[in-house]
Amino acid sequence: MLIEVREVNKTYATRSGDVVKALADVTLQVDEGEFVSVVGPSGCGKSTLLKILAGLVSLETGEARIRQEPVRGPRRDLGVVFQEARLLPWLTVLENVLVPARVQNLPAAQSRSRAQGLLQLAGLSDFAEKYPNELSGGMQQRVSIARSMIHDPSILLMDEPFSALDAMTREHMNVELLRIWSASRKTVFFITHSVSEAVFLSDRVIVMTARPGRIQEELTIDLPRPRTLAMMASPEFASLTGHLRSVFEAKGVGP
Repeated sequence: MLIEVREVNKTYATRSGDVVKALADVTLQVDEGEFVSVVGPSGCGKSTLLKILAGLVSLETGEARIRQEPVRGPRRDLGVVFQEARLLPWLTVLENVLVPARVQNLPAAQSRSRAQGLLQLAGLSDFAEKYPNELSGGMQQRVSIARSMIHDPSILLMDEPFSALDAMTREHMNVELLRIWSASRKTVFFITHSVSEAVFLSDRVIVMTARPGRIQEELTIDLPRPRTLAMMASPEFASLTGHLRSVFEAKGVGP
């Protein structure tokens, strides 16, 4: 397996001195090339779990391993995409994509060529010399995804990357993400509040409980690939999303 989380617990201390239990005994696995989504109610620790895997937050007890190595900090084989694109407004699209390559001192000519290829993959070749304020929200997120892949990571960690987009743009970005994933076959660990988004994108969906977050259920998504938006109207899609929603309704919470 590529990613292994075993009995992970995480507690935060608030500024007021209260103690908040974010994660409780979380155990999961992700295989190479798999697209796994995590859904759960607000505050259940989904983003905390992703940040632990990214090496941005330390765990309290338990283990988090990538390629059988303990996660002790940021790794070069990871790419991270956050809710906001977080592009640097004074840099062009191409220069934004190149930022991680420059930070890691990767060969300039090779990195530039790869950046141009990633922008082509993301459908943004014509916007390489534009600035972030000249792009739509969806286009900015595509730049963010390209930037996360510039150093050729084997794993993409994505923390609700499309949550700020309108419904139609979000659906379009889901299709674009699957197109990019199909071409690159990265392993994707995707955090979302949207049950339908999780089902549409994933090989497997992990459901977390309300805080403290625990793994409540894992559901294999056996819809054929490549996937199209038309599939969202199918009985099979409705059955899968209906099952996941019933899990939340049984607990009296929503995703």
